[in-house]
Amino acid sequence: MTIDAELRSRVLLSAFRGALTEELAPTPPPEPLPPGFDGAMALVAALSAKYNNRPRDLTAGSLRVLYSLFPGWILVAFRRSFAVALPGVSARLNANVTALTSRWLMGPNTLNEGGTGVLVERCRYLEASGCVSTCVNGCKVPTETFLKEGLGVDLWMQPDYDTYECQFSFGVKPPPVAEDPAFDAPCMGQCGVAQARARTEAGRRCTGNDAAAMDRGKK
Repeated sequence: MTIDAELRSRVLLSAFRGALTEELAPTPPPEPLPPGFDGAMALVAALSAKYNNRPRDLTAGSLRVLYSLFPGWILVAFRRSFAVALPGVSARLNANVTALTSRWLMGPNTLNEGGTGVLVERCRYLEASGCVSTCVNGCKVPTETFLKEGLGVDLWMQPDYDTYECQFSFGVKPPPVAEDPAFDAPCMGQCGVAQARARTEAGRRCTGNDAAAMDRGKK
């Protein structure tokens, strides 16, 4: 059975698509909207286009999407029961939950780092978006922020733009922006923004990361 055919994947994809559609409003979703994962990524692309050249807004919008997927009482209960009293258990629990429930969005993964890490073998969100800025502003920064603010857990996400791997390290505080390679990368070859640029700009640093970098640097 493929990932998209799994019942859990269909349920989570439906919820994710609904949350993205609400965040897009009043901008209508793309038509015709493909089913399943492809449709979700079409909505992600539409959200990135809505906040074109406004990475702070893309991060904020993506964070709202994440919060909308979780009842508030669950976040409060987790922070009180695990994040504060049992940080080691909290990191392991988040790693295991992520490994079990994220295949629909990121693809196959394995637990590592002694049970507190998850290695995504080939992130299909990153591969499908083909965009460093969408990865950083639409996934990495919002997810790290959500885990810290919502669940009280530090998380450092380390995407590899060449292999599409992504390392999730729970219980690890992200380094300063200047030391985080994810913020200093050229546009990917398949990025629509990069393709629209003149050939003389090929390989330039992805400027869509600048605002997110400044924001995180202030924390």
